[in-house]
Amino acid sequence: MNFLYYIRIFLIAAKSLLDDFGRTLLSLLGIIVSVLAIMIVITLGDNVDLYIQNQLSAFGTDSIQIETKVPSEDLSINIGDASSRAQITTLTADDARALEKLPNVSVSTVGVIGQARMVSDGESKQAILLGSDANAPRVDGGLEIDRGRFFTESESIGKSHVLVIGSNLSRDLFGALNPVGKRVRVKGVTYRIIGTIKERGSLFGFNYDDLAYIPYTALTSEILGTDHVQYITIKATDDDTVDAAVGDATSLLRIRHNSNGPGQDDFMVTSTEQAQNILGNIVGVVSLLLTALASVSIIVGGVGIMNMMLMSVEERRSEIGLRKAVGSREEDILSQFLIESIVIALFAAIIGIALAAVLLWVAGTYSVNEGYVDSFRIPLKAVLLSAGFSCAAGILFGVYPAKIAAKTNPVEAMR
Repeated sequence: MNFLYYIRIFLIAAKSLLDDFGRTLLSLLGIIVSVLAIMIVITLGDNVDLYIQNQLSAFGTDSIQIETKVPSEDLSINIGDASSRAQITTLTADDARALEKLPNVSVSTVGVIGQARMVSDGESKQAILLGSDANAPRVDGGLEIDRGRFFTESESIGKSHVLVIGSNLSRDLFGALNPVGKRVRVKGVTYRIIGTIKERGSLFGFNYDDLAYIPYTALTSEILGTDHVQYITIKATDDDTVDAAVGDATSLLRIRHNSNGPGQDDFMVTSTEQAQNILGNIVGVVSLLLTALASVSIIVGGVGIMNMMLMSVEERRSEIGLRKAVGSREEDILSQFLIESIVIALFAAIIGIALAAVLLWVAGTYSVNEGYVDSFRIPLKAVLLSAGFSCAAGILFGVYPAKIAAKTNPVEAMR
């Protein structure tokens, strides 16, 4: 019986709204915009977090990254300077070899990044040079050789003039020809191409198909003029020993770098899981703040609903008085106007969600087709939160007009 009663109230409310559809539509706009904003913010935040997790997972859950950092107790370096980290030159290949001897570490590799123009038979290309050693394919599971081979340990420590190039670089310099065995000039020095890398795409905006792997000794001493490395990547013996490997690596590097604690560390050790958690938390906080800001606009939409309902109460005073005169209770009138307010908010939520879904589908399809992301999804929580905020606004801002309607004196209303 109660169910049928509320269905009847709902139909009466819907009819009243449709009778003045133009004004109803204007009242919807604030809620529609708010729902649209909330849907977009939550969906983009969820997909950015998913993208970060997938990108980091490509390096393996047992991967640990060691990079330079400015010691917090070193006041001689301006921490706000973007180049401050580049002034830390204490990370070396010897550190990598020492780390590899730890019981919970299976393998290590070093990394140095530079840029140079590569020239071959009249063709030239500005290339990203990634200095590494022979262990790079063992550490980076995404590095797969297409043709030829990777350089050996003796080549990596002997400053050999050899290169392993990405698919885009191969195509730009040699077209469809097999580049293995061909020679290019880098900074006036001739290098021999010994291999090519399978097409890999981008990770965090860094396109691996545009780079060339080069022995780190050749890059540091002959091209960059340095004697240190920018990062070291190690792999734990398995997923269960990652935390132990992080602790062991930190302790060993503190001994080698004469550090007495975190404040003096000129390095940072981060596992893939830690990086995922850190970046995930950052994205989560930013998404929460943006969602909160977008939700504030719900208030504007709610005020619009309240104004419309107050006008509706004033215009329908004779109807209210007649209904009360023939026996309608205050609860009936209250329910009708409150349901009208909720229906407005719910209808606005449906329109806002539909518009957001279309926009997000178009943006997601474009992003996937262009290769910016592997997948794009609209999370259920975005729909539920948007609809929930909208209905909450309908209830909160509909109570006051509904109470005024319920308290209307039938005699005065009929007059």
